[in-house]
Amino acid sequence: MKKAITGQEFRPWELSDNISRIKVELASLPPQAKVIDLIHTAAFRSGLGNSIFVRDFNIKKLNSETL
Repeated sequence: MKKAITGQEFRPWELSDNISRIKVELASLPPQAKVIDLIHTAAFRSGLGNSIFVRDFNIKKLNSETL
């Protein structure tokens, strides 16, 4: 019970069932969100400059441990 309160837990099948949804949501990002992300990347270079969006080639690498 304590783990449910202190941190989310993702099951492997929850991620594999939603891969197509993740791809659709990334493809339909508004341009404003992309611009803000690129501005952060240019301004900070590391740390805060890391994108908050997963890259297309990394979608299949997502797993319950990563999240």
